[in-house]
Amino acid sequence: MKLGIATAVLAALLTPVPVAAAVIETGAFHDAGRGRDVPYKAYWPNGQKGPRPVVIFSHGLGGTRSAAAYLGSALSSAGFIAIHIQHAGSDAVVYRGSQTRREVSDALRASVRVPANGHNRFLDLPFVLDALTMRNMDGPWANKLDLGRVGMAGHSYGARSVLVAAGQRIGKKYISFREPRIRAGIAISTSSPSGNLEMGRVFGDISIPLLHITGSRDRGAYSWRSHITPASRIEPYRAINAPIQYLLVLENADHFVFSGRRLGTRREKPLDKAHIASVARIATAFFKAHLMDDNQALVWLRNEYSKTLAAGDRFTFR
Repeated sequence: MKLGIATAVLAALLTPVPVAAAVIETGAFHDAGRGRDVPYKAYWPNGQKGPRPVVIFSHGLGGTRSAAAYLGSALSSAGFIAIHIQHAGSDAVVYRGSQTRREVSDALRASVRVPANGHNRFLDLPFVLDALTMRNMDGPWANKLDLGRVGMAGHSYGARSVLVAAGQRIGKKYISFREPRIRAGIAISTSSPSGNLEMGRVFGDISIPLLHITGSRDRGAYSWRSHITPASRIEPYRAINAPIQYLLVLENADHFVFSGRRLGTRREKPLDKAHIASVARIATAFFKAHLMDDNQALVWLRNEYSKTLAAGDRFTFR
């Protein structure tokens, strides 16, 4: 088979082509021990039988379970069960009633200053995995989840949630919330931890494959996060010594494009759809390669994906 034909075949195999729309289910997991609900929005692959790999998505600061719907749809089309969860204390509820952008910003800033909000966010993941284990044993979800193949993705604060689950230690006490059931992760718009910390201790426990995604205009979303620059978004990729790390930098992509909230609104920018398509394409290939152990996906990801990118976009891995 000629190289051009082989490339086209691989691209066809790896491009999400939904034969039917995802089956979307909403609800909430209740954690009696913490007196806390974790709302979810699940994207089920339509028409695919057998236990399917699972990807948990964690939203950014001030987000909801509806964030990054494009990603849930793309992953479900590729045969994954995507479960987007919502974190009380760092979700949209914290700025409910705010009338101005300044009021929204102040409410979000106040929420991140409460350590318990962050800790509860990080504890949501192991709780949800425990809840999925129970649901996989009995009821309508029984035997539908392949919980030996679980990945995680997140945007902004949700990207930190991914890295924390992977093994990043938090704060001056280097607290760990590592979740060993996560096999691979995608961190979109993360940033390096602040403070005089030893990066070797912060990231030294990470050993799983990670895909880091950002944009050349991916700055801090609010004035009190002005220290976050496009360059700082790349620092975790550089600081993590674990093998199988990928980095995608999309030219002219800003912070908000990755949540998908602008799509279909007056605020949509000309490159939004192209950037979203690039993220969906690489996320699908990454999880196929590192959750499904799909060698064709791995070959395409490492050798062909970069050919789909626009001028100025950068993709590298090690």
